[in-house]
Amino acid sequence: MEDILEMAAQPEPTLLQAWEAQQAPILPPAPPLAVPHFAYVERFEGGTEYRGISAGRGEKDRMRKYLGINIVSDVLMKAIFNALAAFTPDPEYLPADFDTLIKYYDALRQHLEFLEGQFPNDEATLELRLLVEDLLLDRAVYEGVGMEQFRQRGLLCHAHLRDIHERSIDAGLDEIDDCFALGLMPAYITDDYLSALSEKYTQFALAGDFVGLYNLCEPVARSGDIELQHNPSLLLKILDQERYDIYWYLLDLVDRTTTRRQFIPGTQLEDVTLDRLHIAIRYGHLKIVQTMLAEQITFKGHVSDDDAIGIGHHIFTPLSAAVYWRQPEITQYILGFAPYDRSELETAVTIALANDDFEQMNILLESGALAMLSASSLSNLQKISAWST
Repeated sequence: MEDILEMAAQPEPTLLQAWEAQQAPILPPAPPLAVPHFAYVERFEGGTEYRGISAGRGEKDRMRKYLGINIVSDVLMKAIFNALAAFTPDPEYLPADFDTLIKYYDALRQHLEFLEGQFPNDEATLELRLLVEDLLLDRAVYEGVGMEQFRQRGLLCHAHLRDIHERSIDAGLDEIDDCFALGLMPAYITDDYLSALSEKYTQFALAGDFVGLYNLCEPVARSGDIELQHNPSLLLKILDQERYDIYWYLLDLVDRTTTRRQFIPGTQLEDVTLDRLHIAIRYGHLKIVQTMLAEQITFKGHVSDDDAIGIGHHIFTPLSAAVYWRQPEITQYILGFAPYDRSELETAVTIALANDDFEQMNILLESGALAMLSASSLSNLQKISAWST
């Protein structure tokens, strides 16, 4: 999904006409042409669009964690050049991209202070103020991408973070309760905020308040600053309440905020770690497993779990997952009532043998399903026979 911030500093009518030629939105009342401004459009996951006049021009790509900017104003480009000239010997070779603007925030801020003192009403002062004080300090610009990655790359300096924080406080948006009420993130992610977030997250989920949970969690998911983890105990309680909509949403949140491989290298098999049926099997919730299998829901792929031993080379299906996670009741149900093929059965046998799981092996033996195994599994069958005698 992409959020596109279509923005252009436009002190001249010709730029406005160029923008209109691209079918960009201009909402009344538009700012006077003599005042620098930016047109703005944001596209959300559901396909809806917000249109208005705001700060910046560029592109926000949440999937690639990328922020871009395209400056079309010659006046603003000259102001940026003059600001960077004091910090680097060859500013003409510096691209006017978002990373550069963040890296040289101090230089831009100092040059803005100079212009405000010497030429407060100059066009360059107005445009540079809009860039530095509105765009670069607006936390909403970083939502979905996250400020942490810029800090880790040495681009986001302490002074810039401080100014973002102070701007948020001046706007009255930094108190934890206010952030929750307004659907915003605080300037700094503190332990107090994370604790309050976890408490409200659990409260809304157990109360079955899907709307409250959605309003609380969407800003977190969009910010890119917090990686949510699934809580097995909470998930099982939600399943016991038969709130499958909340169960699926909680797993979706974890999936959207976690960086994982999407496919096994060299194959087209997906990562099914957070698949809703796989999670239900993993934590042994037989009822929801029965419901999903009855609706012909299934999965096939790999599982990424640093705490699981020998998991990477297995292809997981409902049957092999039930054997791997040692859920005998679910294994029995799948063998008796759900479809599976020979390769799935061979994987299940291999896993049971590797784990020395006699209970699962006996279930496989007693089901009569081992008659499906190929001749290549003869050595495994001999081991099974030795176990059963």
